Amino acid sequence: MIDNDKPVVLIFTSSFAAEIDGSHARAASLLNRLASEFSNVMVYSHKNHPSHPWTEESVKLFHSRWPSVHLVIEDFSPLLARVAAVKNLLVSLFPKRSSSILGFSAPKQSINFETIKQQAGAFIVSYKFALSELNGLDTSKCLVDTHDLLFAKWAKLSEKSNLSISALRKLRGELAALDATAGVVAISPSETSFFRMMLENSKTFYVSSWEHLSGKANRGDNPDYQFDLVFVASGYEMNVRGFLSLLKTHGQWLSRYRIAVCGQICNDPAIIEAASGYPSIQLLGFVDNIEEIYAVSKAALAPVDGTGLKIKIVSALEYGLPAFVSEQAFDGLPHGYDGAIFGIDQNIFQEILENPQHLEEAQKKAASYYDRFNAMSESDHVMAAIKNILTIPDKPRPSEPNLSLQNPAVPE
Repeated sequence: MIDNDKPVVLIFTSSFAAEIDGSHARAASLLNRLASEFSNVMVYSHKNHPSHPWTEESVKLFHSRWPSVHLVIEDFSPLLARVAAVKNLLVSLFPKRSSSILGFSAPKQSINFETIKQQAGAFIVSYKFALSELNGLDTSKCLVDTHDLLFAKWAKLSEKSNLSISALRKLRGELAALDATAGVVAISPSETSFFRMMLENSKTFYVSSWEHLSGKANRGDNPDYQFDLVFVASGYEMNVRGFLSLLKTHGQWLSRYRIAVCGQICNDPAIIEAASGYPSIQLLGFVDNIEEIYAVSKAALAPVDGTGLKIKIVSALEYGLPAFVSEQAFDGLPHGYDGAIFGIDQNIFQEILENPQHLEEAQKKAASYYDRFNAMSESDHVMAAIKNILTIPDKPRPSEPNLSLQNPAVPE
C-alpha cells in the first residue's frame, strides 16, 4: 500500500454502496481497489442526486463497507447544473480550451469540493459528464472511468441517429473533455480501440474489472437449480425496453423456463404487467446477496441494448453462468466467448438448458472466459498512473473563461 499524504479522490455523483446497478457495482469495485492501494482515499459525491441520493442509511452502509475512506457529500445546486450545461456547449465549440473551461469555478458553490481541491493529489472521476458538473477541476490531475460512450448512449435513448448533428456535437464535446485529462479508462475492447484512435493527448486503459478476481463458480456435484435463467437489471430504460421486447418476441417458448428477475427493474409498472402473464417468471426485486440467486440458476439472461461491456454479463460469468444475450450485447465483449455466451435462439436454449452435460460444459467455459478476459485488464497500469499523478507538483489553476449566466439561482 502507498502511504500518500495527498488523498486520491474518487468522484461518483450518486450513492453507490448498495450496488443497485452495474455502474454502482463498478464504482464499488474501483473503491475496493483504491482502498487496497492507497492509505489516503476520499469519495466526493452529490447528496441530492435525483435517482440515488445519499440517505442516512446509505451513508451508514458506505462507512460499514469502507471504514477507512472519508466520504464527502454536498448538494448539487441549480446554478451548477446551468454552469455544467454551458461548459458542455463551450467544450464542444472550443475543444482546445477544454482544460480552462472545465477548470472554471462558480463562486460560493460546492464549498466542500473547494476544500478537497486544495488537498487532493489525484482524482478519478466516474463518467465524463461529472467533469462539467464539478465546480472546477484541474484535469491534468484527473483520470476518467468512462463506463459508456455517452454520445452513443444518448442516441440510443433518444432514438436518434449517431450521425445526427446533435449526436456529433455531443461526440465532439465528449472527446474534447476526455482528451483534456491525464487518462481515460474504457470498459470494453471496442471502446478502448475507439478512444485510442480518437484521443490525441490522453492515454487510454482497458479495465474490465478493477479487482484481481478469479471466477467464483463452485456448485458442487449436484446443484439444486431453482431457476433456469436469471436476469439482473436496474430500472434503466434500456433494460426495461430490452426485457419487454424479449417477451414480446420470444415469450411463448420462453414460458417453459423458470426465470428469476432481480433488481429495480421489478418495480417498473410495464415489467410487472408483462410478467403477470407468465407464471414461470418471478420478480424478486432487489436482492442483497445476488450470489445466492446465481448459485441456484443454470444461466443468465441479458436481453439489453446500450454501449460498453454489460456489467450484468460480467457478474454472471464471474459465478460461472453462461449467458444468453441480445445481439447488441455482443458488441462490447472481448473475443473468445464461444461456448460461454449465446444469442437468443430457442434451439440453443434447449440444447444448453435441457442437457445437463452441455450445461456443465457451458458453465466451465463461462468461468474460463471470465478469467481470460479479466487477465487482460490494465488496472495495474491505472494504479501506476495515479501514483505518478501524486508525484506531480501542484500548478496554478487554469485561467477561467467568462461564463456569464442569466439570473443565476444561487441557493441560500
